[in-house]
Amino acid sequence: MQGVVILIRILHVIRAMNIAGAETFIMNVYRKIDRSKIQFDFLLNVNNECDYNDEIRQLGGRIFSIPRFYLFNYLSYRNNCIAFFQEHPEIRIVHGHIGSSAPVYLPIAKQAGRFAIAHSHNAMPNNSLYNIAFNTIARSVRGKADYYMACSLEAGISRFGKMITDGNNFSVVKNGIDSSLYKRNSTLIANAKSALHTGGNPVFLHIGRFTAQKNHPFLIEVFQKIKEQLPNALLLLVGTGEDIDKIRQQVISSNLKDSVRFLGTRTDIPFILQASDVFLFPSISEGLGIAFIEAQAAGLECIVSEGVPKFACITPRVSHLNIGSAQNWADVAVAAYARSLTAPNDQTSLIEECGFDIRNTASWLSEFYSLHANI
Repeated sequence: MQGVVILIRILHVIRAMNIAGAETFIMNVYRKIDRSKIQFDFLLNVNNECDYNDEIRQLGGRIFSIPRFYLFNYLSYRNNCIAFFQEHPEIRIVHGHIGSSAPVYLPIAKQAGRFAIAHSHNAMPNNSLYNIAFNTIARSVRGKADYYMACSLEAGISRFGKMITDGNNFSVVKNGIDSSLYKRNSTLIANAKSALHTGGNPVFLHIGRFTAQKNHPFLIEVFQKIKEQLPNALLLLVGTGEDIDKIRQQVISSNLKDSVRFLGTRTDIPFILQASDVFLFPSISEGLGIAFIEAQAAGLECIVSEGVPKFACITPRVSHLNIGSAQNWADVAVAAYARSLTAPNDQTSLIEECGFDIRNTASWLSEFYSLHANI
């Protein structure tokens, strides 16, 4: 019938919809995509309520769950996936964000007639037994999806290899943000600093889960060196994770307890950024680093490691350093703070020009989903 709009349902397979990089990216797209034509559903590995679950339901999405994949439960996981796709023929596209189990659920989705996407959100280093094991399993997805996506070329090559990233069935999908939320001006800065009680202190910021990848121990060493030059400096840490207690202990043993604030999970990142002067991001590896894109949009001076792709370095306020000397990082950070004292310089136009505005990403994905829905 002419004029009838067929709703396309996309299933995002991800471990849990808590506030983190990949999850935030998905939600940014979900908020901007035309939900009268395209709807998102989520297949999770947890039954508990996650940070984004309520919003997902409000936007019209559905949340399903199956037990997490481990090698020992291969058969039961596989059977759960087969049963799920049999029960939900309305789902046309499966967008997979879990690397370890993608070689299982994506071929099953394809056999069930769904269009299968493998999406890499990270460039994994090969310097630990865990990462070696993960890479060995995750890389077996090569050739098992219909299409491959990554947040950067480095993240794509890391997981899929150059044969796929050089082919026609691969795209870098930029982790877009709503750049309008990050416009920086003097009034917003003053209000945010007042609300967070940072006074006239130099404010350094890090956003990221407390995991080995984010390199918090080195970050604390850097901040300790910063304090030697800026005694009243503050460090704000946004996020949670398995290593948080270890980092709390390092902060105490380094006599930094009164200068380091653990802010936990936050939904007001644009506000936190307005209260900050310099963004520190010493990750061992990153596929992209959406928090880094947000920090640049907010006009912050940014000191990031070489584990962050140059592709993500957009504004002129970025220093790209190797992870080596904490003293060098501190010297660069202190100089960056001095530069931050000049009048605020809105950088959102650069974010938009480089294609990192969420409207661009949502528009591209909408067209892609519509083209491959097989309806």
